[in-house]
Amino acid sequence: MQASEERAALEALYRQISTLRAQVEQEGAAQYQRWLPYLKRPPFARSARNLADYLALRKHDLRPLQRELAWLGLSSLGRAESRVRENLEALLATLSRMLGHGKMPYPRPEDFFAR
Repeated sequence: MQASEERAALEALYRQISTLRAQVEQEGAAQYQRWLPYLKRPPFARSARNLADYLALRKHDLRPLQRELAWLGLSSLGRAESRVRENLEALLATLSRMLGHGKMPYPRPEDFFAR
């Protein structure tokens, strides 16, 4: 694969992940809002939001995307269930750097590994 083809593939992957992140954010937020009246324990809110995001992520067929990510040695999102948005943000930050788009921030370690 030539450098221009690799760049085009990376750009396409970046757009796909960006679109997926936006969809997960929107669909997850909508589901979370439906659950909010039933959440009685505030400490559970973070987990509930992640579950809503996870359900939103799994509505999408990730197989073609996972193949592209694996080819690059990146997370395939196959084990993202405990940190959905953080995994999507980390992927975008890495792809951003690979493309020379600047330094999109990675999730903070305390957010990525928070329980």
